[in-house]
Amino acid sequence: MSTTAINHLIEQRKEWKKNPLYRFVAKPSTNRDGSLNYMVWECRIPVAKFDYQEDKEHLLCMVFKNDYPLTPPHCMFLPRFLHPNVKPDGTICIPILGDDWIPSLKIRDILLKIYQIQWKPIFSIPVQQEVYFRDWNMSNIAQDTLEERRREWRRDPLFKFVAKAHINSDREMDMFRWKCFIPGKENTPWEGGVYKFTMLFCCRYPFNPPKCIFYPPLFHPNISVDGCIFLPLLDKKRDWTTTISIKQILLAIQEHLANPIISHSKRNLAGEYFLFKPDLYAEVIRKQASQLNTFNATVDT
Repeated sequence: MSTTAINHLIEQRKEWKKNPLYRFVAKPSTNRDGSLNYMVWECRIPVAKFDYQEDKEHLLCMVFKNDYPLTPPHCMFLPRFLHPNVKPDGTICIPILGDDWIPSLKIRDILLKIYQIQWKPIFSIPVQQEVYFRDWNMSNIAQDTLEERRREWRRDPLFKFVAKAHINSDREMDMFRWKCFIPGKENTPWEGGVYKFTMLFCCRYPFNPPKCIFYPPLFHPNISVDGCIFLPLLDKKRDWTTTISIKQILLAIQEHLANPIISHSKRNLAGEYFLFKPDLYAEVIRKQASQLNTFNATVDT
């Protein structure tokens, strides 16, 4: 057993007893002989304040290695906690317990971060328990993620692009339905056009991608007659990941309009024109662009 690790943990216990967190518990476990085991800590964190079980608490165990504080403790919920950053065995997977660990982090820092992920999962790391999400209120996760995506977009929008949540008749914002406009890519037949589509999110977002529907439907090999676009980035089995932003989606669609994937053609005529009659295809696209060359933000999609 490392003397350095024990000394650090003894110091941590003194600091915790001087300045504990309200409703949190962190203490070394007790051996059978009554002595303290500083390498294994028993902890409790309160359930998130807005949870239906706000008077409850989560139990977790921290196991420290001999090279602590150079390496983080192993943290586990007891029993397991159904959450995207928790493995089926209860192991907690968050950056500060992995690549973002620094020796100066305290036990209170770890507990606060674990407490925060209850309502704010970290989607930049691989999801651990997607199979259990039927036991979660997925719409809350989707709503929170979409609100964050909206904040990201408003902080750094793209020039001439529009992406905004739909406003219902009762003047409430519908975060699951976005109205979008993208400009045609410069130096292509699409230039000059302004293309309108609706981005529809489901309750399993961001694990499932949004569905993008153009209105009116565009003449394009990868857009179906009802306006749905095929794009690898929006395909869960292909390139979709939970960290893809609204900006990335809009830029990918703009690029995809000018550069279709013929192997996934949804409209035979558009695909045939693109492959065998490129001049006619370009003429149709330019005419389409001239007809769709203004923003009409007042029309609901």
